[in-house]
Amino acid sequence: MRAFALALLGLAVLACGPGSADLTDVRATVVFVPLEGGFFGVLADNGAQYEPRNLPADLKKEGQRIVFDAKYVNGASTSQWGRAIRLVAVRPQPGVPVTGAGTVVLVPLEGGFFALHGDDGARYEPRNLPSHLAEDGRRVVFTGRARPDVVGTILFGTVLDVVAAESGPDEPQSRVVRGDGTVVNDGIAGDDGVLYLVTNEPGGMPVPGTRVAFVAVRRPELAGTGGAPVVTVLHMELAS
Repeated sequence: MRAFALALLGLAVLACGPGSADLTDVRATVVFVPLEGGFFGVLADNGAQYEPRNLPADLKKEGQRIVFDAKYVNGASTSQWGRAIRLVAVRPQPGVPVTGAGTVVLVPLEGGFFALHGDDGARYEPRNLPSHLAEDGRRVVFTGRARPDVVGTILFGTVLDVVAAESGPDEPQSRVVRGDGTVVNDGIAGDDGVLYLVTNEPGGMPVPGTRVAFVAVRRPELAGTGGAPVVTVLHMELAS
């Protein structure tokens, strides 16, 4: 009889495990909803709203980032704000909060991917960048969580879990520069007649005289000698 009871208990635990969840690995933000006396809801990154019945007290904080698995609860939610769920597993979302502005850049590696170059010089491999912002040269403002603990698929920069992003203000000139040129002591003499001063470490540049194809981002906040534009090279290969 004892063995039978233990077996039933084991089945009950499995039934509540992540494998039986209706929602899995959902990234979301805890929000305080001022309805029905006020309660803490969960706003998923895809815009879905949920009313969790068993959110742990230590996670009931406005703006708390979480990752959760959950099962739907039958019947209407008590507030009609979102769909009622019962959490199966929940944990704080890892990563370092990041807020800033930057430029979306199409980098020609592994078939091409959209990277994010922060105005502070940081390079990010963004995950879940909204499709309408995936445009070469698009200026964006964003918030997210940097994940130095995760190895990106391209090894271009730090993986960034994008929480929110929107178009930044238009600028008269695109910050993305792509073309061919010749490496010189100060940077790259572009075939377009412009001398681009580069911020990259000298050891990361080919020897002067090398013909290259390059993708770079303008750094208007940095002053170049004689008014020459300063750029950070994101990708470079020998010109054909």
